[in-house]
Amino acid sequence: MSSPGPDPVGSNQSEVLGFLAEPASHGLPPDSPVVRLDTHASTVFLAGPVAVKLKRAVRHRFLDFTTRDRRIAACRAELAVNRRFTQGLYCGLGAVRRLNGRLALVLPGAAGDVDLDAPTVLEPVVVMDRFPADCQLDRMAAEGRLDAHLADRLGVMAGAAMAAAEPRRIDWPEAFGHVVADSLTELTDRPDVFEGVRVAALRRTLEARLRTLEALMAARATAGRVRRCHGDLHLRNIVVLDGMPVPFDALEFDEALATTDTLYDLAFLVMDLLHRGLDDAAARVVSITLALEDDYGGLRLMAPYLAARALIRAKVTASRFDPAALDGTGAEAWRAEAQAYFTLAERVLAPTAARLVALGGHSGSGKTTLACRIAPKLAPGAGAIVLRSDVIRKQDAGVDLFAPMPPGSYTPAARRLVYERLRAHAAAVLLSGQPAILDATHDDADNRTATEAIAAHAGCRFDGLWLEAPTDALLARVTERQAVRADPSDAGPAVVTRQLAGDPGAIAWPKIDTSQDPAAAEAAILARLDITQG
Repeated sequence: MSSPGPDPVGSNQSEVLGFLAEPASHGLPPDSPVVRLDTHASTVFLAGPVAVKLKRAVRHRFLDFTTRDRRIAACRAELAVNRRFTQGLYCGLGAVRRLNGRLALVLPGAAGDVDLDAPTVLEPVVVMDRFPADCQLDRMAAEGRLDAHLADRLGVMAGAAMAAAEPRRIDWPEAFGHVVADSLTELTDRPDVFEGVRVAALRRTLEARLRTLEALMAARATAGRVRRCHGDLHLRNIVVLDGMPVPFDALEFDEALATTDTLYDLAFLVMDLLHRGLDDAAARVVSITLALEDDYGGLRLMAPYLAARALIRAKVTASRFDPAALDGTGAEAWRAEAQAYFTLAERVLAPTAARLVALGGHSGSGKTTLACRIAPKLAPGAGAIVLRSDVIRKQDAGVDLFAPMPPGSYTPAARRLVYERLRAHAAAVLLSGQPAILDATHDDADNRTATEAIAAHAGCRFDGLWLEAPTDALLARVTERQAVRADPSDAGPAVVTRQLAGDPGAIAWPKIDTSQDPAAAEAAILARLDITQG
């Protein structure tokens, strides 16, 4: 990295930082709290209704903010890239200026952003709407508030972020190869944290896998799947506003780092969920995102992408492990965290095999809930891909997943197309060597037969299971679901009544009683699938 040029302000920002820490600087009463948050590259002041973010005059291996011009450029880049992914959260660009010998904070207004090139500007700042800390998704996950409905919406958010990202042309296999090589080298350099034998074994596994995937990565770049992505899509950079996840704090300081395969961008979020033990949520996010992007062709890349994300977190966490600077308890906590990321990288690279599971049954029988519960048990990492008829139907119709379909949408012809699409997606997943779970009623013999044929054509194992529960349970579940309106399914009591009155034909699939506790129903399904719970 080149040496920084002269800074007209100087790298000492203590005057500005002290000024922004004062309530009066934000037009607040003297007793109003101003909360300061420091990161490796920024300082954020939470004051009243806004958050004011200042770039610190620091230089790291991956960024250089040591001149005012570079900090101005970084602020402009941050606003531009985040507005691509986030609506309404970023207010604009402001500045700390010296006016008549005194410092003043100037916020963006109706006329737009502050002119950062004015000679009176001491420091540029990015101004955001302030949100409660307990709405950040990492906090919600830690408190057990990331439920199934929110996980589905998280998948919708990830799909929207992919769609908003601009395609770029780079040599993606080479770029990703450097990321992996650099991470493995840094892990090798920390034998006090990572066992050399395990690092060497993982290196062999990962590098061998990537040699077989180089052509696929190059093809995805040519097809426009390599884009200028968010770049830092993990739970702490997502906030839930009005029930919807909103990404923020996209990577702005390095276009090369943020230019990746869209599945690699998704892998950061999925890896974060897996690291926190939220495997069910990870399966939901992956399945929803892939459906919205219609992107099943890159599934073979998800395991190495997840591993690479975990290895990066392992090396970053290990860099904070310094026994000389920490007490014994603190040092061991950092060491254990770094090792947990490394173990996750090993786990997601475990071999998997294609297989097809179909869960049939009337609306309200628990197909989606149980599909997402068993998905992580069928494959490491992203789990089996859950293909949901309700999601496919709305995706094909261009309807919001959580809005009802227009009247007259549920015709026999539309139903036939949905099942054809489901089976086409299943075939693509199986072709990638991954397991798939079909979540659809399958309440006629023709659809059951056609689904079985998909597995036969792929030469993989098939298991069809029929889920059933008492009528009152089915009706109660769909009624509750409609009241919440947080699920892609439109089925209500009238739909259940029609289904029960219909003739599904002779059902040869084994029946699973889902009136029991979900954990018990899950165990019954896994036993039928010959999967031993660890």
